[in-house]
Amino acid sequence: MESSVAYDAESPGSSGSAVETPPKGAAHSSGRASKSEREKRTYRACLHCRQRKSRCDLYSSGEPGRPPCERCIREQHECILGGSRRGGRRVKRSQSDLNHPGSASTDGAALGNILSPMPIAPPRRDAADDRVPTWIDRESRVLPPLRQDPPQASIPSAKMTVDDSVAATDLQNPADALEFLANVAERDSGSNMLPPIQGFGRSRQSATSHVLNDSGRRSEQPQSSDAVDYPPLTRGLITFQMIQTLLERYESRYHQFFPICSPNVMQYEHLQTSAAKEPHLLAAILTVASRDQNDWWQIHEACSSHMQQLMADLVYSGRGTVEAVEAMLILAEWVPRRPHATQAVGRGEEDQAAWMFVGTAIRLGYLLGIDRTGFRGEHDGQSLELNRKRLAWAACYMSDRQISVRVGKAFWSRGPGPMTALRAEDFPSLRTRLNQDDFAAIFQANLELTQLFSNAHDVLYATKARSSQLNFGGEYVKYIDDFRVALRSWHSTWGVFTCSSPLKASLILSYEYLRLYINAFAYQATLNRLVAQVQASANGQPTQKPMHPFGSDLAKEPDARFIYESLDAAKSLLSTFNSFVDPRETFRFMPLRYYLYVIYSACFLYKARATGVMGGDTRGSIKRMITDTIDRLQQASACANDVGDRYSRLIRLLWRKPPPRQSLKPVQRRMATACHPLIPRFSTATT
Repeated sequence: MESSVAYDAESPGSSGSAVETPPKGAAHSSGRASKSEREKRTYRACLHCRQRKSRCDLYSSGEPGRPPCERCIREQHECILGGSRRGGRRVKRSQSDLNHPGSASTDGAALGNILSPMPIAPPRRDAADDRVPTWIDRESRVLPPLRQDPPQASIPSAKMTVDDSVAATDLQNPADALEFLANVAERDSGSNMLPPIQGFGRSRQSATSHVLNDSGRRSEQPQSSDAVDYPPLTRGLITFQMIQTLLERYESRYHQFFPICSPNVMQYEHLQTSAAKEPHLLAAILTVASRDQNDWWQIHEACSSHMQQLMADLVYSGRGTVEAVEAMLILAEWVPRRPHATQAVGRGEEDQAAWMFVGTAIRLGYLLGIDRTGFRGEHDGQSLELNRKRLAWAACYMSDRQISVRVGKAFWSRGPGPMTALRAEDFPSLRTRLNQDDFAAIFQANLELTQLFSNAHDVLYATKARSSQLNFGGEYVKYIDDFRVALRSWHSTWGVFTCSSPLKASLILSYEYLRLYINAFAYQATLNRLVAQVQASANGQPTQKPMHPFGSDLAKEPDARFIYESLDAAKSLLSTFNSFVDPRETFRFMPLRYYLYVIYSACFLYKARATGVMGGDTRGSIKRMITDTIDRLQQASACANDVGDRYSRLIRLLWRKPPPRQSLKPVQRRMATACHPLIPRFSTATT
C-alpha cells in the first residue's frame, strides 16, 4: 500500500526533502494515493506569494514542490522560498485574558476581526426597481463570499491584510486609488480577474442590426458612400443614418463638457468636407459618440479600429494639422471602450491611454507651432485660424495638467505665457449661441482651476523627497492655507455662475476634488509622522511626544482643520454625485476624470474609516453613501466592462471588509507592519 508524500520543509532542519508519511487507515490511503501532485497541500510558499497572501502553486511546472511557482513564472518574478515559521516559543495567554476573552487584543483576535466578512447592506430598491442597469443580472450583483483561509502561525512583522497597508498607502491621486483597488481584488480572489457577470446575453450582431434598422427609418440615404472618404462607411460597417445619429449625439451629449470641436464638423451637411479635410476629428467624434450604448458595440469597434489606423499613420509620418490635435484631446477625455473579452480588474489603463493621447497631441502641437499662441504678440489678429490654434493649445495645457496630476507624472505642456492671462474673450469660437451655455466662460473657469491644480502639484507633490521634507518640516501648512484662500476666491466667482445642471455639476465635482487633493496632503503627513514614531519606538529610539492612536482625539492634532476639510470634501463630492447628477442622462457622457474623482473619494473615505479618523456616528451614513455611489456607477455604465461598473464592484469589495477595532497597541502594530520591507507598497508614482 502506497503512502502519501508531502513536502514538509517547514519543520526545523528540513530543506525541502520528501518525507514519507505512514497511512492512517486503509480506507483513506487509497484515496490519498489517487490524488495528483497538484492537489497535495503545500507547506512552503515563496516570498512573492506570501506578500500577496495568495496560494503558491509549485506543482504546475518544473519539478513538483520546487521553485519557480506558477505565479512567479507568469509575472516574471524571482521565486525564492520563504524560511520556516514553525517552532519557537509560544506565548501563553494570561489568566485575566482567559477570564475575559472579549477584552483580549492578541494578534489572532485582530486578524480574525479583519478577516471576518461584513458585507454592505444591499441598496434600497424602489417599487419599479429600475436603479440598476437592465444588463446586470440580479444574482450577479452579489459578490461571492470572501475566502477565509485558515490562519497560519507567523511572526507579527510578516502579517499582511488590506487594512494593514492602508496607513502606508499614500493616495496622492486617482492612479493610486485604482492600484489600491486592484491589489484588494487580487488579494481577495488570488487572481487578476473580476467576478463574472451573467445576464449579458444579447448578441452584438443582432443588437447592432436592430439599431441600424431603427436609424434607417429616420431618413433616406442622402448620398453615395463613394463620395465620403470614411473607410467604415465604404466597407458597409456603418450607414449614413448612423453617422447622422452619432454626430447629433456627440453635439448634444458630449460637446458641452469639452467644447473644442469645430461646430461645422458636427453638422451632417458638412460630412463630405469633414471627411476630406478633418478626418482625425471626424473619426474621434464618431468613436466617442458610439461608446455609450451596448447595442452599438459593433459600430464602436469599427470606428475605433479606423481611429487606431489614423493614429498609427499620424505617428509614423509625423505630419498633421490642428484637427488632429483636437482629435487626440477628445480621445484623451473619453477613452474608447476596452474589448468585451477583457475581464481583468484593471489598474487605470484608461488613464494611462489618456496620458498617451494627450502626449501625442502636445508633440504635434509643438511641431505645428501652436504653442506660440500662448504668448500675445503685438500684431495678433482675430483670425479664425489663430483663434482655433489658441483654443487647441489651451486645451492641451488643461488636459496635460489634469491627466498628469491624476497619474502622478510630469507635465509636458508649457501652457500660457507668464504674462498671458487667457479669458473668455480670447475664445470667440465658444461664444454663446441661442439656447446654449456660455462655453467660453466655462472654459475660463476650468482653465483657472487647472492652474490651481498645477500649482498645488508643483508645491506639495513635486517629488517624493520634497513631499517627505514637507511632511516632517511642517512648512506645508502655509502652502495649504494659501491654496485654500485661492480656492475660496475661485468658488466665490464661479460657484454662483449660472449654467445648465450638467455643466454646474462638472464645476462642483472639480472644485471638491481639488479641495480634497490639497487638504489630503496634511492628512497623509500626519499618518507619516505617526508611522515614523512607531518605527523609532520599535528600534528603541526616544520619541519627542507620547504616541496615541490616530483619530482617538483628532481635534488635538495640529492639522485637524485640514483633515476635517479633506473628509468634508470627499463626502461633498459623493453627495453631489449621488444627489445632483443623473447617472444615465448626464454622468455616462462626462469625461473620464469625473469617474476617477468619485472612485478616489470612495477609497479616501475607506482609508479614513480604517485609520480611525471617521467618527462612529457617521459611519452608517457614509456606508449608505457608498452604497448609493456603487449603484449610480453601475447605472452610468453602458455594459459590464465599463469603467463605472468594473471599479464599482471593486469599491463594494473594498467596503465589505471591516477595519479592525482601534486601540493603542493594534494601531501601532499595524503601522509597523505597514512599513515592513517585505510588504508591497502601492504605487505612488511621482516625478
